[in-house]
Amino acid sequence: ATYAADVFSFVLRQPDSKFARALIDSGLTTGAGVGYLTQRNVGPITITAQTTPDKLFAALAVINSELLRFDTPDYISDEELESAKTLIDVAEVYGREKPSDYAHTISFWWASTGLDYYATYVEKVKAVTRADIKCYLDKYMKDKPRVVAIMLSAADQARIRLTKEQLLVRSSALTPLKIEPACPEPGRAPSRPLAKPDVPSTQTKPKANAKPAKKGGN
Repeated sequence: ATYAADVFSFVLRQPDSKFARALIDSGLTTGAGVGYLTQRNVGPITITAQTTPDKLFAALAVINSELLRFDTPDYISDEELESAKTLIDVAEVYGREKPSDYAHTISFWWASTGLDYYATYVEKVKAVTRADIKCYLDKYMKDKPRVVAIMLSAADQARIRLTKEQLLVRSSALTPLKIEPACPEPGRAPSRPLAKPDVPSTQTKPKANAKPAKKGGN
């Protein structure tokens, strides 16, 4: 599932993806992304976004709505799928051009998944199918436990009357309060739980393809 996770996250991070259009092009957020970080024991699946306090509720509602649509057949197109696999391959090749960067890439994969995984990473990425992506989404994302964190000032939290209970809402029915004007496997590998810091967290691995020729973690 690690390969499907990388491909799916890569697609959603593109400017023309349905995810980006719903959140960024709509003006609800200034940035948003989905990611998965390969790790030896637990790889986080993350969704991150930046917005203003006044748009927080609307942004959360759309994120919930998009999550429910992730596994629909038309959420990503065949063209997006093939383009993502090609770009990941190209990024991996470019990532080897600078020895100092490549050394970091090798060490990352050696520590997180092993060099055997790294050696066949691009090959396995190219084999990812829609069925693989759906299996990944069903097993690790859809209706699964999640952690929601919001960073804002105490003054803004009080102004928009944000409560912990509101962050537990899973549907797109999160209604904003009125506030004063002013958010099947292509290969086996270790296993990863939920997402990559392209999204909610900002841990970066050596560059290459949005994740260096990564290999590993489930």
